[in-house]
Amino acid sequence: MSRFAVICGALTLLLGRQLPAQAPTPPASEPLHRFDYPAENFSIGVPPTWTEVNPATVARISPLIHGLAPAVPEINVRHWYGPSGAQESGYVWVMVMLMDQHPADSAFEDLESATATANGLYKKWAGSEPGSFFQEAQMENLTYDKSRHVLWGVGRSTVAIFGEIRVLTAAYITRVGTVQAACASRASEYEKHEGTCRQILESVAIDPKVAIKAPVPLSELLAMSPEKADATYRDLVALVKGGDMLIDFRTLRFACVKSNHCDPAGTVEDHLAVNHAATAGQSKRVAELSESLIERGFANLEAHASCAGVYTQLHEMEKAKFHIDVATGLLRSILDAGDGKTEETALEVISRREEYAVMASLGLEYSGPAVVSSAVVAGGPRQYERWEVQDPKAEKGVEKHVVWFNIDAFAGRDSRVGGK
Repeated sequence: MSRFAVICGALTLLLGRQLPAQAPTPPASEPLHRFDYPAENFSIGVPPTWTEVNPATVARISPLIHGLAPAVPEINVRHWYGPSGAQESGYVWVMVMLMDQHPADSAFEDLESATATANGLYKKWAGSEPGSFFQEAQMENLTYDKSRHVLWGVGRSTVAIFGEIRVLTAAYITRVGTVQAACASRASEYEKHEGTCRQILESVAIDPKVAIKAPVPLSELLAMSPEKADATYRDLVALVKGGDMLIDFRTLRFACVKSNHCDPAGTVEDHLAVNHAATAGQSKRVAELSESLIERGFANLEAHASCAGVYTQLHEMEKAKFHIDVATGLLRSILDAGDGKTEETALEVISRREEYAVMASLGLEYSGPAVVSSAVVAGGPRQYERWEVQDPKAEKGVEKHVVWFNIDAFAGRDSRVGGK
């Protein structure tokens, strides 16, 4: 995420001479005029004397910057705003970019390292020739507002023609992607514009349907009665089947394991049958068996992944996409709730088969000689499984990964979850 600060700064000034002459920036306290973008799940406020740049002009930004600075990754600039009216000596405007990435909060735990990584990228992007578009760039500060899921950054760069610029960025993380807003000006005038910049970037509002909500406490999910779990499970499955992929997949998974009408993983025999059909090249049989597992337990991540693969082979792309989206939602609901590095941040799973799926998604083995150990560990009222696995990419396999899983949802119920 941090790399966008320099990109935003450069792009902000890239079309400076093509835009209308700018009027003095209003005080930061002036009420803002809102622009709403329902299809893009956000709105933003700018001073009433500002205007939005013609979308046709904005559409030229990415190819233009790529031509001037080929080393800089392509970005998706969607909106651009700036003052209009009387001429002034300075330049300031705001851009909004949309990105598919939506990292979890854990990605921003070590911002010092992230800053160093960003500055390393900037050195690669900056050209060594006197006429290079990017001549120098540096990230000065990164902070993460966990309550609003916003990554704030302040950067500085030297750009051909315009000289030194400073940029304030705010990356709003949502459940479906990131809304990145950036406000930049010449460095000599940044202090004058900083209040307005911060007011604009603070004004970004994310549509509640894609906003990251506070997670339901695990204890509350585990305390669901079978009756409540049944109703919750049915309602959420109906929404997904109707095309709503923004439901709370974590709640769906735990409702499944607490429900009397959901088998979260199937049996060993079920998985043997699927594997036998796959080995025999019986794609339609694999689809049939996997769909049967899903009918018995919609939260079966492995079955959805199997369907996604086999329907792709059968060229039934609509069905494949549906199962890819569901599998992605189920998997992200696990990975977003923890990082698995400690007991406190253990990955919450509802079956041992989910453990296997997560290990596979992390590029780690869950069986064979690479598994150094796997043991259940009691941690007060909680139950965990601690895996220690050799890193397949490490030379001679000397490096190990430790992954913690919270198994409260199925501890002592292996017969129901397709145990080892």
